[in-house]
Amino acid sequence: DALLSMCRTYAFSTLVINELLMAYVCKSTRRLAFFSKESWNNKVLNISTICGILLQLAVITVAPLRNLLKLSACAPKDILIIFVIAIIGVAVNAVLTLAKNSMQKQN
Repeated sequence: DALLSMCRTYAFSTLVINELLMAYVCKSTRRLAFFSKESWNNKVLNISTICGILLQLAVITVAPLRNLLKLSACAPKDILIIFVIAIIGVAVNAVLTLAKNSMQKQN
């Protein structure tokens, strides 16, 4: 039961953070996301992404919220792993999106 709860926590948190960061990948069409000015020029998106990440951190660190969603308590190490997995997912998606856009321009 504890393992299932921890897996649920990792999956939920990783996917939420991944989706929040994917908005930046969708904005950038010419360069790799996060390395172009066009990725960072929307203040509302930046603020809402930060708020979303903070809310996600609250969900996995505040006991009543965590219990509501049947998630496990996370140590700082777990939170770091969740962020690393989410960022790797976003990076892979950004490279694939850039490659797809490049191939479409060639055709």
